[in-house]
Amino acid sequence: MQYVYYKYSTKNIFDKAYADASKVFATFLIMYNKLVPLTLLVTLDLGRLAYSSLIEHDAEMMVADIDDQHGPHIQKASINNTNLLEQLG
Repeated sequence: MQYVYYKYSTKNIFDKAYADASKVFATFLIMYNKLVPLTLLVTLDLGRLAYSSLIEHDAEMMVADIDDQHGPHIQKASINNTNLLEQLG
């Protein structure tokens, strides 16, 4: 019976695979470090936009303004800046 001896032992193969995986992971972090904050900012801005739309269409934030010349008028809440929503608490 003949035995085949490999040049590398299994320990070296696993060490090499671990080193390769760590290089791939480091490359992934370096290449995509700008992508995650950008998508996070876009997601937060879309959430602010949806929240401002909910405030503008809220029935409890509407005021009936009675003007003698033009008749009754409903005044809605107006959102001019999405950054203000975070300060409302």
